[in-house]
Amino acid sequence: MKPNMRSILLLAVIAGSMVGQSAMAATQSRLIDQTGANMCQLSIPTTDTKVRPKATGFNNEGTTNAFVICAFDAPPGSTTLAEGGLTGVVLYLKSLDGLSHTVTCTGVNSIADGADLGIPAPTYVAKTLAVNDTGTYGVFGVGFQWTPADFGGTTTIPFSAGAFSVTCLLPPQVSIKIGGGASDEDVGS
Repeated sequence: MKPNMRSILLLAVIAGSMVGQSAMAATQSRLIDQTGANMCQLSIPTTDTKVRPKATGFNNEGTTNAFVICAFDAPPGSTTLAEGGLTGVVLYLKSLDGLSHTVTCTGVNSIADGADLGIPAPTYVAKTLAVNDTGTYGVFGVGFQWTPADFGGTTTIPFSAGAFSVTCLLPPQVSIKIGGGASDEDVGS
């Protein structure tokens, strides 16, 4: 077979396989995970704190509570705040000292001051759990979860595509291990 004919045949096989794959695909579930050290920061920055990112999480190694905010990235395929939102969010916290700690975290969708653009005011949903080192998710501790129903949605958290955050009052000796956002991405039909 001549080199040009081989190239044409190879391109035809590649093009055919791409058409076949896209015809079979429609929606795929996605999960965006980030470590606490990567996604969280102090709400009120200061140099006099024992709250810091570590390889093992965003840890409060001090003796006082600290407000911490964690941001969730936009899901794959999102084009606006209203489209392609998150289908669920989870944030895992764990005790560093083996004791149980009561923690309150507040999930927030949307962004403030967007009424002129048709963006609704944020909804705040607080959850309080006992965080320990052998929580319901084993080595990850205890999972705070937010669903579309928490924010009046059915399939996605309204206006959460890149505008979802969680603020926690992080007690001493508690770590934010990892967070994740689930979504469905339209990949063709």
